[in-house]
Amino acid sequence: KGLEAPKVVIPPQLFRADELRSKRELDEAMKEVLSYLNDNYEHVPSLISAAHIFVDAEKWGLAQALLKLASILEPDKSFIWSDLGLCYNEGHDLKEGEACYIKALHRDPNNARALNNLAMLYNAMAQPLKAINVADKAIRLEPDLPDAHYNRGIAMLYLGNFEEGWKGYE
Repeated sequence: KGLEAPKVVIPPQLFRADELRSKRELDEAMKEVLSYLNDNYEHVPSLISAAHIFVDAEKWGLAQALLKLASILEPDKSFIWSDLGLCYNEGHDLKEGEACYIKALHRDPNNARALNNLAMLYNAMAQPLKAINVADKAIRLEPDLPDAHYNRGIAMLYLGNFEEGWKGYE
């Protein structure tokens, strides 16, 4: 007999919250998440769901606090570190954002979204060569990831390569 993967039970409140979030009913979505999170405060999917709602509401600091807790509870999840890096990036703490993206990539070197976010961060840090390097990796992994092409284009514009830069920018 083979081993069976453990079944993950997603509480109904998180399903409702995701539906409400997709309709941009963020206050109602948060109520659903909080109704579960209140009694299950270390439930990582709930923490992440609440953080994503805060990101949609552009409440980066609140999202950051929840993702920090999620990263402590499940430190091996690449996507948590990538999301946390984005919060630091939006909060203009670029060095801490870079550290989070690097942690994400140590856990999953093929995380195209973390690579793309790191490219965006390197553009913000005026490091276009680094941005091109990681954007190229993201594009190799996910050729249809438009933000990676955009971030590569921005870096090319920094370097004065206008033809390639404007192509990526578009």
